[in-house]
Amino acid sequence: MRERCDAVRAAALRGTALSPEDAEHVASCAACAAEAPGVATLCVALAATPEADAPTARVSRVLAASAPYLAAYAAEHARAIDVRRPFDWARLGRALVPAVLVLPLLIVLDIALLRGAHDVLATILPAAVTKYIVASYALLLVALAGLAFGAIPLLVERQNARVWKEGHV
Repeated sequence: MRERCDAVRAAALRGTALSPEDAEHVASCAACAAEAPGVATLCVALAATPEADAPTARVSRVLAASAPYLAAYAAEHARAIDVRRPFDWARLGRALVPAVLVLPLLIVLDIALLRGAHDVLATILPAAVTKYIVASYALLLVALAGLAFGAIPLLVERQNARVWKEGHV
């Protein structure tokens, strides 16, 4: 019932004509019937009130006071865009060498872990369930390794940027 009252009140405040259902609700609801004259008076008063404009002198003072800060911000933003260096391939190489050296070790450890998990689960669970669990875990490991190694160039590029802002401009 409260939602209906709110919808009728909002329609009256917008100045739209009430639908027959809304008019029936106002007639049957004591709270809406009590508020209807006040809402109508408020709508008339708001419609008669002219829109307020900011005084020209105040606008000029605010713009004059904020001009140095806006100019400094604009200059800083322009420098942030213009100062980007080209992609640093040496830094990417330094980041990839340890990753490439660790990758074979990770693959060997993952294979050993999957074989051990398969052997343990095969004694407890049926063969189909064991294969499903081991295959699911293997896919998870492949996806995680792909995401981790795929993120290396992105992280290098992020560190390569002289100015990095995560906020909006």
